[in-house]
Amino acid sequence: NGQKRLIRGNHDVFRTSEYLEYFDEIYGCRVLDRMIFTHIPIHEDCMSRFTHNVHGHLHSNVMPDARYFNVSCEQVDYTPVSFDYIKATLRIS
Repeated sequence: NGQKRLIRGNHDVFRTSEYLEYFDEIYGCRVLDRMIFTHIPIHEDCMSRFTHNVHGHLHSNVMPDARYFNVSCEQVDYTPVSFDYIKATLRIS
């Protein structure tokens, strides 16, 4: 249910057309509400432009910096999370 958007990562090796059967949009990265959504966490030197980096890739590991939010499947109980959930967790209105 809902609108699904994919931030492609290192395991997303199929043609974009195959992913579009399941996702509404496909991105390399996406910026929304001053947050950057990426697969791999961006370097901290790039964070001055953003309030948070919502990312995956690290699986069970977490960055020791509150500006990074890991939404790897191991962190979110293998369940897609909504934009509202991310904003509420990060306390962004």
